[in-house]
Amino acid sequence: MFTSSVTQKGQVTIPKKIRNILSLQANDQVAFIRRGDHIIIKPLRSIFSLKGLVKSDKEMDSDQIRDRVKKDIAAKLGRE
Repeated sequence: MFTSSVTQKGQVTIPKKIRNILSLQANDQVAFIRRGDHIIIKPLRSIFSLKGLVKSDKEMDSDQIRDRVKKDIAAKLGRE
């Protein structure tokens, strides 16, 4: 279990091990989701964090990227 104190301004430091687990960096944003008497902290990822996910030697338009992603997923699932 990890603990942290609430400051007078209502701020809490997320423990380093939790930041590492969630891959949080300075200025990243997180969402707080209420589930009964529990709060879930979830990293908010920008679409720009997906850059480099699809590997290619040439530039592709959005339709080509979509087709490539479908093909890559099918290959991973053994459906190619």
